[in-house]
Amino acid sequence: MNPYVRFSAVVATSTLLMFGLMYLNTYEIDHFYFSEARAYMAIVMGAAMAIVMLGFMTHMPT
Repeated sequence: MNPYVRFSAVVATSTLLMFGLMYLNTYEIDHFYFSEARAYMAIVMGAAMAIVMLGFMTHMPT
């Protein structure tokens, strides 16, 4: 598998996990609703994580 495809899969999975974890502070299921702000924040966190990971992986061979 191409390392960049695998990297993208890791970032996408982590972003979805972060989006789901933002709902942990929901007290009741009735309070659960889709929030664009949470979706945007999950995408921003995923992008920041990808940049940091690429920065640490620059010395690794492909």
